[in-house]
Amino acid sequence: MLTGADTSLAPGPAANDNYGTDLEMDLSGGPLGLRIGYYAVMHTGTGVGSVQVLDPNGEAKNRYFSTDLTYNDRVGPDLEVSGLFSYINRNSFLSEDFLRPGGLPFFPDGIFGDIKTRTRLFRGEGSLVWSGWRDHKVRLSAGAYETDVYDVEQHANALSQELPNGDFVTLPIGGIRALTEDEVAFPENSQRTVFGSLFDAWNFAPDWTFSAGLRFDDFEHIEGLSVTPRASLVWDLASRTTMKLLYGRGFRPPTFLERLARPTQGVFVGNPDLDPQKIDTLEYQITNWGNRYRVGLNLFGYWLQDPIIGIGTRSRVSFENGEQETGYGFELEGAYLLTNHLKLIGNYAFRDTAEEVVNSIGAAPRHVIYGEARWEFLEHTFFDVNVKAVLDRERAEIDPRPPVDDYATVNITLRRTDILNRFDIGLAVPNLFDSDNRDPSSDTGLSATTVSLADIPLAGRELWGELRFRF
Repeated sequence: MLTGADTSLAPGPAANDNYGTDLEMDLSGGPLGLRIGYYAVMHTGTGVGSVQVLDPNGEAKNRYFSTDLTYNDRVGPDLEVSGLFSYINRNSFLSEDFLRPGGLPFFPDGIFGDIKTRTRLFRGEGSLVWSGWRDHKVRLSAGAYETDVYDVEQHANALSQELPNGDFVTLPIGGIRALTEDEVAFPENSQRTVFGSLFDAWNFAPDWTFSAGLRFDDFEHIEGLSVTPRASLVWDLASRTTMKLLYGRGFRPPTFLERLARPTQGVFVGNPDLDPQKIDTLEYQITNWGNRYRVGLNLFGYWLQDPIIGIGTRSRVSFENGEQETGYGFELEGAYLLTNHLKLIGNYAFRDTAEEVVNSIGAAPRHVIYGEARWEFLEHTFFDVNVKAVLDRERAEIDPRPPVDDYATVNITLRRTDILNRFDIGLAVPNLFDSDNRDPSSDTGLSATTVSLADIPLAGRELWGELRFRF
């Protein structure tokens, strides 16, 4: 053991338990709509822990309140107007044991802490859709949103300090106490974004549509204007066959955590100099369907630039921009109605990269195979069985462990619908044969340590029940 004491709970179950409530109300009248929502997670386990230490006592709690006011109206024969204003308020709480009691002599009670944050988001957006130009449909939109993180409170029994060589050491602070404004792991902050877009769909010939658009984002903490284009060409080459060629660019700015997290108490160290992560994608799709079948093929390639990655050790993770990555693959899917009561569905996906993956999605599977049969053996009574196989997952180049094991799982479901026109009931058994399925654990820090982390076991055989009521 690293600590010289048997303090770990591994092997053992991950803390994936959770319960909560979700309430929504929609009101509408004429062009106006109002949606009010309340979502509360009273308890969520910490999974395998933020530093991959099993912790049955830690928990996360979240409470959201949201409201959306929308306006949609046709104000002329060729003009539609829409608008949105939304407000979200979120209260979050996280407590976690980073080291169990007895692990280190300076921390006989272990290392633990909690953090509370409140977040509010305001968003406003308006758009115009004009179809007065022959064979064109033009959409113009603009808006802004602001995110504020405030009322940050944190308690801990340890703080980290940076040494002259750049390493960090964690020291006791005389028992658990409230941290000061300069000590909390996540400072209060806000950011504002202004955006706009222009999009046009052009039916330039029978059965042909060309669409193109640009989106502009001005992020408060990023210098310059971000421009993301997209375009598509759609050809209905037959009554039941469609081909599409699609291009798009995605853009992700660094999050609060990636930019501003402090190393004083916590796992993450922010980097205010991060560049945004960008991805370009190119896809070709062809779909054919008939009365009893549907088949489709999707070919794709992507170019990922400046991926934002975490590097460091299991207990200290900083962020930087990684190397460019190029990937490609395809997906083949089909469905066939064998009888009026039996439907078969299948899917195969392949993905690979053009170079050795140093970071990013190194453990994503090269092959995923899925098959499903849906049988209505009595009126409104269904039996479903599906099989999923995940194959050939290589580690990232910096991860010295062997490849992740392949797995296959079988799931079954029995459902009865429209009981008294009000009720649906269902029973499901995921992972019917209780196979040992695992997802890759984080590779962070493994290149600098001899510790070999086990992969994360997925749920074994379970029994689920569901009851739905409509009114």
